[in-house]
Amino acid sequence: MSRVLQGVAQRFAPTPVASGGDGFWIQPQAKDRWLAPQISYYTPDTVEYLIRQAMLGDLTRQWELFDVMERTWPRLMGNLNKLKSKAQTIHWHVQPFALRGEKPTPEAQRRAALLEAALWSMDPDPLSDENDFDGILYDLLDAWGKGISIQEIQWEVTDRGLGQMVAPKATRWVHPRYYGYPASGDQPDRLMLRADVLSNPGSAATPAGASWTEFDRDRFLVAVSKHKSGHASGSSLLQPLGFYWAAANFSWEWFLNYAQLFGVPIRWCNYVRDAQPDVIAKIEAMLANMGSVGWAAFPEGTTMQLLEGKGGGVDNPQSGMIDRVDRICDILILGQTLTSDVGARGSGSKALGQVHAEVLGERERAVVKFAERTLNGQFVPAFCRLNFGDVREMPRVVPEIEDEQVNGETAAMFLQAQAAGVKIPKEFAYQELGIPIPDDGEEVLEPVAKVVPGIGGGPAGAPPEGDPKESETPPPTKAGAYKAKSILRYSWEVVKASDAQKKLADRIAEDVTGIEKKWLGGAKPWFAKLVTAAQDPGITDAEFQEILQARAANVPDELGALIDSQSLAEAMQANMGAAVVNGAVRSWMDYQAAITKAAGKRGAP
Repeated sequence: MSRVLQGVAQRFAPTPVASGGDGFWIQPQAKDRWLAPQISYYTPDTVEYLIRQAMLGDLTRQWELFDVMERTWPRLMGNLNKLKSKAQTIHWHVQPFALRGEKPTPEAQRRAALLEAALWSMDPDPLSDENDFDGILYDLLDAWGKGISIQEIQWEVTDRGLGQMVAPKATRWVHPRYYGYPASGDQPDRLMLRADVLSNPGSAATPAGASWTEFDRDRFLVAVSKHKSGHASGSSLLQPLGFYWAAANFSWEWFLNYAQLFGVPIRWCNYVRDAQPDVIAKIEAMLANMGSVGWAAFPEGTTMQLLEGKGGGVDNPQSGMIDRVDRICDILILGQTLTSDVGARGSGSKALGQVHAEVLGERERAVVKFAERTLNGQFVPAFCRLNFGDVREMPRVVPEIEDEQVNGETAAMFLQAQAAGVKIPKEFAYQELGIPIPDDGEEVLEPVAKVVPGIGGGPAGAPPEGDPKESETPPPTKAGAYKAKSILRYSWEVVKASDAQKKLADRIAEDVTGIEKKWLGGAKPWFAKLVTAAQDPGITDAEFQEILQARAANVPDELGALIDSQSLAEAMQANMGAAVVNGAVRSWMDYQAAITKAAGKRGAP
């Protein structure tokens, strides 16, 4: 550890590093917490100016803008914390390095064990705003909204139960005034530390005359999140919200002033023409006080009227602006375009709730994957270099967010495939379920005997009748064999459409329903299965009809009402062509078209 620290210190030799004695190089300053301007300072013009300054390399003022936005906009803070909390609440584990299909070597297992012991036994000081692993995730994901977030890692030589090692004691978030992008042409266009601020933390840290130095890759955790192509200084997620937040600030002031007077009767007084100024002042004071008292006293000759305020509309421009800004925040942060608009009108449905959950789940997974990439791209290599001197057989810090979504469906797929007679390689099953293959002699859980429901009307646990091989067509009189083949080839869990088939299914679904594919949610697998079956020359009429009948159980009612036989037949033929639609599908399409033509109306498939 001492060798590493000495080597790092040499890089900062031109500018001595300030130290507060707690193991961190960068010491936070109290003034950083209160020097940001007040809310009234941030007009739309000012917001635009600060964003331009950030693109020139000065990230401090933009960060202060984003910080004020988050502190004063509950919707924004809530949306960002919803994504951050997902990364903190899921389970993370350390996975040893191994090539696909092979077991980890003893060295890979040793490195993974050391990293796991180091991560789960960090010892931060909460009084100094230091982070453990959960805190690392939270501050790392601050970059998801603000674009860049940096933490300094405090390493220590310690014994965490597995012998001496260099382990992280804690991390601490670094204020943006300590880093930025050099604006001068004699420096590389890359994120760098402010050497002048490091040597003098109490300085004003203005961009003029700044000096720069490189980050030490083993000392800092640098998270950069880009939400559009281009330079990272202009790609933060919160930049598009800056203008709307500033507009909402003005709207709040107008709205509150308007709310004080909305619906209140207008107090109108006529006083004599030659009234003295002091008398007029008393009359004005009495009118003002009447808002909180139920009486009034005026000089003789004064007449007063109460003019009833006329009721306005249900909404007004100020509250409309505030509501619109909140919905824009939902759309940008959570991706909930459809559900945000509908929810604002007080309506909703099961299908929209499903879309909401799927879109939010995708955004949460993207955030967790971003944290995973950053940790495994910077933190883990630093740990390996400091402890082993190389990055061979690096372990990985892995979230289990996908296991929560997939493992249950994968297990059900294996059970159904086994019941249909499919032989599944043992190694493949372990790999897909995310379960390590036990070593010889290792203690394992004993399998629990379970009766598998019969397939095709047979008794529970009985094997299917007939031969379910793909190359043979079961006799139509043997319902069990037919059902086994159907499950084998067209079960929702077993069949996996290719990328081309999925794209084709999306086009057909959009043509039939008139809805963009990103809002189709749970209906997309049914269309993908339909395309897969349509391209299978071995499918029978009965099998294809069964897939059509499965629509009720796999397509939300709101979308099912939009799907009719004629539209479906036309969309399939237009996108796939008659040449690639097999005989069973062609027969069904012709039959449905004839029925529709004869009846003079459309019918459901």
